[in-house]
Amino acid sequence: MTRAATTEALAVGFADAPAEARPWVNWRWQTLEVSLLTAQLERLRREAGGPVVVASSANGRRSSAGEAGRFGSPEWLAAFRDIARVAAEIEQPLWVEVPDFHAEALRSALMGERGQFRARVLRFDDWETRPGKWRKRRITDPLLLGLASPLSERGHLNLSHALDVTQALQRFEVPGGLKASLAYRVLAFTVETCEWADCLVREATEAYLGAVLEPLLQAAGDWFGESVKGVFIPAPAILPPGAAADAIPWPPALTEAFGEQCEYALIPQLPALSVDTGVAHTRVRRDYWETVSRLYAEHFLLPLRDWCHANGVQVGFLPPRDADSRKLIRACADPAVVHRLS
Repeated sequence: MTRAATTEALAVGFADAPAEARPWVNWRWQTLEVSLLTAQLERLRREAGGPVVVASSANGRRSSAGEAGRFGSPEWLAAFRDIARVAAEIEQPLWVEVPDFHAEALRSALMGERGQFRARVLRFDDWETRPGKWRKRRITDPLLLGLASPLSERGHLNLSHALDVTQALQRFEVPGGLKASLAYRVLAFTVETCEWADCLVREATEAYLGAVLEPLLQAAGDWFGESVKGVFIPAPAILPPGAAADAIPWPPALTEAFGEQCEYALIPQLPALSVDTGVAHTRVRRDYWETVSRLYAEHFLLPLRDWCHANGVQVGFLPPRDADSRKLIRACADPAVVHRLS
């Protein structure tokens, strides 16, 4: 093709671009009146011509239609079915932005009947004791590891001579083996359970799929994959809402997955996740976050992607809106690992 012909083809393409190349439009429903929604959709088709994303009242947005306008309500699903049909008739591609995994409306449905899918996080606490004076502290959450590390004259940790005081802390006792002439820094690693579902637990993802995507499929029927081209799923933050700033994820499958991937046990290396233990702490932290990222991909992203593809629609994952780019790995896993697995 000559340069002139290429230029002409580009000009024609820009003048009459295909729908997928035109600007996308977010369509936030403020009514469930099908006639009004139909008129809005037809206008979007005429004036924009690109894919339309049904945002509705998902992810905390309010609708003037009240509770009926909430994403997934029977009234909303009935209106969505009619709009999917209209979109097919006028050849208007639709996408749908579904609620966030951590949406308040989904909280109880995703945690399981007995709360067995609640998120767990690892907390680190430390305190110092004076020579000959053991300082007790009541620990209420499950304790994974407790260490008493002697302090040097300059206050530096000496983990190579640390004592395992896990049982003493659990029993609220003074541990044996302490030297009266030394001050100690006590390190305690506990597991805290949150009142939110854990996106690193596959069963919670399956509950999310059943609560959000299955009703969408049933409502759209044969138009799912035809006029409804895809869904946007907000990728949930790994840490649930309200988790402490110093907390890190601790899902049930973590220690086993870590051992299989790294071939060494994680729990004895817990200090490396919180304090500088020398060269080794870099490797432990890297292995830990790679394991968490793998669980995030395998237990959340990939099951949803596979379900969407099996039902004929595309899927896009949206990063958390308030995630600081410098803290992206803590927010929604390591992008490099996720990309490699997907």
